[in-house]
Order: sequence, then structure tokens, then C-alpha cells
Amino acid sequence: MIVGQTSRPVTSGSHTWVFGLLASRLALFAAAQSAAAIAFLATGTPNPWLASIPWWPLSVVAVNLVSIALLDRALRREGSRYRDLFRSDPRTRGRDLKWTAALTVASVVLAMAPWYVFRPVNHELIC
Repeated sequence: MIVGQTSRPVTSGSHTWVFGLLASRLALFAAAQSAAAIAFLATGTPNPWLASIPWWPLSVVAVNLVSIALLDRALRREGSRYRDLFRSDPRTRGRDLKWTAALTVASVVLAMAPWYVFRPVNHELIC
């Protein structure tokens, strides 16, 4: 089986829930961060929006867990499972690992390239 392929074929109109799930992530992130700001507002913090910024990682984790639960629920409704998304074909595992390693190296290089291009100039070397 190919990664992401489920044992049950997906019908033509059944993938529309994915767009709703993507939109719900944005709404959930906004709601979670707003809830943190409201909690700070309720405690009388002078600037609740700024006070909620350090809590952003916790909001992200909570929303990701909710999103995974929603995805699992939607997949079960279609007769599949969440872990089926990560199933791989043993016949192509070696080739898949090589591609994964190559893409990881390429991603690291591309992620670091802007720093080398746009890094601040060391003025001590110029003067």
C-alpha cells in the first residue's frame, strides 16, 4: 500500500470534509488564543493579548490534538483509520527511506540558505 492510501476506496464526494477540517484549524487556533487572552482579561491583566503570547505553544498543542481527533473521527466515518495514513508498502520501504533522507537533507539546506544569504555583515571585518 502507498503511504496515505487506505484499504477502502474513497468515493468521489467524500473528500470534501478535508476542507472543513483545514478551515476548522484556523478557527480553533484563533479561539484557543482568544480564550487565553480572555482568561488574562478576567484576571485583570493590563494587556491580555500580549500576556497570552507565551501561552501560544500550549494553544498549538491543544488545537493539534483536537484536529487529530477530528481527522480520526472523519476517517472512521469513511471506514478507515488514522494509522492507515502512515502505512507503507514493505516492497518499497528501502526506496522510500532513501527519498526521505534525501528530502530531509534538501529541506535542511533550503531552510538554512536564507541565513547565509541575508546574515548580518560583520562590521569588524570591514573596518
